[in-house]
Amino acid sequence: MSESSEYLYDVFISYSQPERQWVEEWLVPRLEQAGLRVAVDYLDFTVGMPRIDNIERAVVHSRRTIVVMTPDWLESEWNAFEALLLRTTDPAARQRKLLPVLLIPCEPPDVIAALETVDLTVERHWEKQLGRLTRDILDVIPVPPPWKGGGVRDFAQWKRWVRRYRRDLRRGAVALCAAWLAGSLTLQIPPFQPRQVWTSLGLHAPHATELVRTGDVLLAGGENVEFGCDHLEQGLWRSVDGGVTWQPVHAPLCFERPGQGQVLANIVGFALADAQPMRVYAATSDVGLLRSDDAGQTWYRTGDTGLESLQLVAVAVGPDDADRVFVAAQAGGIYRSIDGGQHWRRLDQRGAGAPACGSGRVLTRTMSVGALLAAPGKLLIGTGYPLDLTDAHVPAGLYASADGGECWEQVDDGGGHYQYVRVAQLAAAPGQPVLALIRDWWKEPGSGTWGLWRLDVSSSPARRELLWAHDHTVGALLVQDGTQPRWYAATDLGEAVRGSVDVPAQVERLPRITRCLLPPACDVALAPDVGAGPPMLLAGGRVFALKHGPWWRRVWP
Repeated sequence: MSESSEYLYDVFISYSQPERQWVEEWLVPRLEQAGLRVAVDYLDFTVGMPRIDNIERAVVHSRRTIVVMTPDWLESEWNAFEALLLRTTDPAARQRKLLPVLLIPCEPPDVIAALETVDLTVERHWEKQLGRLTRDILDVIPVPPPWKGGGVRDFAQWKRWVRRYRRDLRRGAVALCAAWLAGSLTLQIPPFQPRQVWTSLGLHAPHATELVRTGDVLLAGGENVEFGCDHLEQGLWRSVDGGVTWQPVHAPLCFERPGQGQVLANIVGFALADAQPMRVYAATSDVGLLRSDDAGQTWYRTGDTGLESLQLVAVAVGPDDADRVFVAAQAGGIYRSIDGGQHWRRLDQRGAGAPACGSGRVLTRTMSVGALLAAPGKLLIGTGYPLDLTDAHVPAGLYASADGGECWEQVDDGGGHYQYVRVAQLAAAPGQPVLALIRDWWKEPGSGTWGLWRLDVSSSPARRELLWAHDHTVGALLVQDGTQPRWYAATDLGEAVRGSVDVPAQVERLPRITRCLLPPACDVALAPDVGAGPPMLLAGGRVFALKHGPWWRRVWP
């Protein structure tokens, strides 16, 4: 006997005679409407056959038996026998042959009280509880596959089949997915094939914010807000093996702060001297400018004019003269040294004997500097967020000086409201274009507030072209020269992109640093890697290199 024809009925209803009207008019129509084959005494018992035989026949040929429990049912001798018969056909109730339905409150026998009961004692719950009952019955009724019964396009038949075998289908889907996942991981087929991923190197410095490469040496610097002068690391780290291992470097960062005693300054920027590869300058927050002549192994403070009292924000070195250094302070102040930082002259404070600028502009003390670049034959300054919005002497823009900072010419007006964050040049040669990372402080966050411009500063005003725009904070910019010049940028959410300097629309997303998606956002910096490949990325206090590696590093590098 096949599974579909094993039972004549899906359900047999056992009840007492006082409930016949309710069974006939309410229960049976709803069970049949659900698609169930119902056996009930007044329709299916054979006339002339002993009642006990009719009951036994109905129970044996039905998948389930519904017992409508009432006080009258409990007093019925026949119904007591029905219950006993059901217990003998399913002694442990493992097949759930008996489905108790409590219609009128009563005390069922222990063998039934131990079973889960459908409660119909409250009329407003009838429909909901009956749905629960029919689902339990339908879950054991085989449904033929639609493709075998010619109902391939019968949506209702598919729905019934899926509903009936939903648990088996789920288990099969889970097993299939597990097999596919195991096979894909073993064979390294997409999307689990090796790919370009950011690989974390040896540095773990939560407060590192700056990264620079000089030759084979990597230097990382950052904040010291949580450390005192006796701390070993002091916010400066050095690697001589490509970032695999790092050693803390001692630097003269200690100073006295009123009310706090001895504290450490922060490293806020690096500058390299192309003319002397071993020379590195580091701008700090409270101790002026630091200098190293051995690629960052030892450091000393420069200057004798009180730079240590300033909050420096930027440092730049002449590409052809390692002793020609420029620094800018947060609260105003642009300084130049022509002897490697030993003596300084303030450029935005005119004194007696200063040369006349003619049609050029003289910088004022209220100018806010956002970006600083010492280019071949020119010094470039991009304004930051203005300290004094009423200052009309130095409006926002990009300024160039051809005489070392004495006189200035506005080569780009910055739209009147751009903050210049970083300025970089393609090559250390006159006439090369300049890339400027700007922030529009008139725009609301999330509306393209950050942009990367390509500027031709050989003309005035400079010709500019938008290379890329973004909504999130862009914290790093690097330009790589070569046969196909490229720029790289990184955001505080770990996003990294690269693009062509010559083709504005050619922008490519690189893998992102997923750990930066968790608050707080990451401080980021870029430094060239060995060769002409993608640069190294500092993000969240770790240094990453873009390499060919396992797919899972895309998730957690």
